[in-house]
Amino acid sequence: MIFQYTWQLILDKKKTATRRLIIPGEELLDNPRRLVVNGRTKWQVGRSYAIQPGRRKKSVGRVKITDIKKEPLGQMTVDDARAEGFATLGEFQQTWIQIHGHYNPDLPVWVITFVKEATPAEKAIARRFAQEKLLKQFVREQQEKLTAVGHELGDWQAKEDLKMEAQCMRCKGTVTVGVGEVNLIGYFPLMNPERCLADDPVQMEAANKEVQAALGRVYALLLSKARDK
Repeated sequence: MIFQYTWQLILDKKKTATRRLIIPGEELLDNPRRLVVNGRTKWQVGRSYAIQPGRRKKSVGRVKITDIKKEPLGQMTVDDARAEGFATLGEFQQTWIQIHGHYNPDLPVWVITFVKEATPAEKAIARRFAQEKLLKQFVREQQEKLTAVGHELGDWQAKEDLKMEAQCMRCKGTVTVGVGEVNLIGYFPLMNPERCLADDPVQMEAANKEVQAALGRVYALLLSKARDK
């Protein structure tokens, strides 16, 4: 779609509507709602179209059409002018005259509303923001949950990108949370999510022995593989 005079307003997220002259042969059809000319679909609700500053000029973004309707040009309200990217009806009318040469309030026009589609960079920023927000939520939830059962967590530390870890100052167990393609909440040696083992020295000693035994088995396996080589 060509927006020779107003493309920057779309990029600035100030323009969400456009009015276009009705060309002979154009008709508005439903299911899906679309504008057809000589049997060919020109614009259709739900489809994405390039934002072009001029004919044969490179696209500067994309918009997705949300509605198409027909109404007299003079039926516009101040809110409609703002949706077109202008502060007043007068500003819109001046631009219309600049483009078309005259302003006729009785002239039927197509009114097309749209939303600017996010660029790949904008989508990446939004995805990162959502991930960071989720990570903070996981940290807050684990802090509250583990504190409630007796753990005393130290400061949360960033271990990797979008991954945080904290250690209980009492039982020395650790909790790790992370977000990404797969979200992670993990409890590591001596970290019991149901209660702090520091409150039960006997069970804590038993758990510690299990951890040491497991580490011993891993070490033995690695040593065996090294010898086989």
